[in-house]
Amino acid sequence: MRDVGRAAFPIFCFLLVEGFLHTHNRFKYGRNLLIFACISEIPWNFAQNGTLLYPDKQNVFFTLFLGYLAFCLVERFEKNASMQLVCMLLLLAVSYFLKADYGYKGFVFLLIMYWLHQHKSAQAVIGSCWLIYEWKACFAFIPLNMYNEKRGFIQGKWVKYLFYAFYPVHIAILTVIALEKLNKRMNGLRNSYDIKIIYGHVQKRLDRIHFLPSHFIIIVQFFVTISSLFL
Repeated sequence: MRDVGRAAFPIFCFLLVEGFLHTHNRFKYGRNLLIFACISEIPWNFAQNGTLLYPDKQNVFFTLFLGYLAFCLVERFEKNASMQLVCMLLLLAVSYFLKADYGYKGFVFLLIMYWLHQHKSAQAVIGSCWLIYEWKACFAFIPLNMYNEKRGFIQGKWVKYLFYAFYPVHIAILTVIALEKLNKRMNGLRNSYDIKIIYGHVQKRLDRIHFLPSHFIIIVQFFVTISSLFL
């Protein structure tokens, strides 16, 4: 599953660039990224640390939002290379200290995808070289280079926000499944003397992050309600 997730990141970046270039409203595009970054932080924090707040690492939507800001600033200072450089360095510093998923490496990769969006071969080669530390992600360039620059048959606003919602919802689902499996496993080992001490520590963690199905339904309803505001 981790390998699939790594291969998804270049696709997310590609779609961000394409969306930025073709959107009719740049402000709404960025606003939606930021809103879903904040929404995704709830299941992300539970998945990472089992707490509502987890300042040590943020979800990938924040990395994508920084990329969006970079694209806007590149266009704003199109004829001023010095200002472009200053803005990119500032955002690079933010991406480093924000500790969002993929961090500054993900931010630089977004710039590669944006600056080389008209040169698919160079985009694939340079992008793959930059992602060599996550080499399995490079396979994403195979379908990306098959893109014919035409919009697919899946259209409509509801589909757009469905893709936005997919990220936080799938993290919440995986978190629920993992916690339920862990809980069942620990219940099966509860009677073992050797595991009692370990069970006590893990049970404290489960008590802190326990997700019942009813809680999960409430969270999903929350995501759907927020998404419906933008339809």
